[in-house]
Amino acid sequence: MPAEAKPVVVFAPDLLMRQQIVEGLKIAGVPVRGAATQARFAAALANGVSGLILELDGVGIDGVALVTQLATDPATAAVPLVGFCAHTRVDLIKDARAAGATKVVARGELHRRLPQIAAQVFA
Repeated sequence: MPAEAKPVVVFAPDLLMRQQIVEGLKIAGVPVRGAATQARFAAALANGVSGLILELDGVGIDGVALVTQLATDPATAAVPLVGFCAHTRVDLIKDARAAGATKVVARGELHRRLPQIAAQVFA
């Protein structure tokens, strides 16, 4: 990744899901970095990002609060943000969209359509 290229950061405590997303974005030619903890996510944000993919229902994550924080922070408000969670969390999907996420999808949809979603949101 060139030094000037800012990555899409994938914040997901779920190791398998995070790795699948990171590898899928790498294959699509997207500079990407994964973050498993809030501390690593904060460090990635401090270094600058071109986009965000967030696990909204991960262990210890308040997805709506996180989206609200990112959407209202001047440093990240203009950064495209894709949230994902279990398909049964219709309330969370709706609330994250209302909080300012660019796109919110079910976990399975993100897995199936990652290249298309990345092209649509991060292009």
